[in-house]
Amino acid sequence: MVDKTQRHRNHWTPWSVAEITFVEQHYDQLSAREIGERLGRSTNGVARIAQLSGLSRGVTPPWSEEELALLRTHYTEGIEYVMSLLPGRSRKANLCIFRRTS
Repeated sequence: MVDKTQRHRNHWTPWSVAEITFVEQHYDQLSAREIGERLGRSTNGVARIAQLSGLSRGVTPPWSEEELALLRTHYTEGIEYVMSLLPGRSRKANLCIFRRTS
């Protein structure tokens, strides 16, 4: 197991432009924890940079009946296809709903 000092090796160091760019490019695809692990930053640090960059997810609206019907209808066609039908929902959100409805 990686110790805490290795996991957060960049703790208390200023964020580089490359790190901020990485967060901006991957925040919609990876969790803050996953980004933090790759950059050697804490989950809270990544979330804070995302918030300052205007990427904060905030509170997501509940799934509408139309979205759920779309999901049920096209579930067997795979996550990528369903994601193309629900552009306002993240991959992570789709996977969570996939698990609940299966």
